[in-house]
Amino acid sequence: MIGEDFPAIKRCWDLKGSLLGRRTETTTAEKITKRSGFKVLKDKNIMETEGRAHLKQEKKVDLIEIISKDTEILMKFGLIDYSLFLIEVDRRSKLVVDNEKGMSSLVYDSLK
Repeated sequence: MIGEDFPAIKRCWDLKGSLLGRRTETTTAEKITKRSGFKVLKDKNIMETEGRAHLKQEKKVDLIEIISKDTEILMKFGLIDYSLFLIEVDRRSKLVVDNEKGMSSLVYDSLK
């Protein structure tokens, strides 16, 4: 299983802001443990399990700025498709702690 290669990754979502066909089937074990590794979940999955993503205020501001810039570029080229790929990591994992200073992306803190 690919998730075994990356034990710090708990779940991944591909979010499009739509509900039509936006659910990935999950196993009972994945639902109980809230871990599905690299299986790409979708909008309905995050709504059913989390209700929403919990981000610190400064991360929300950063995320809105990134989405705004992306939207400007998409509009410039007449494109409309947009996805937000969100990865939940276990920050207690040694892999994440060792790499934390080198990460340049937003990190969803699953230790809420």
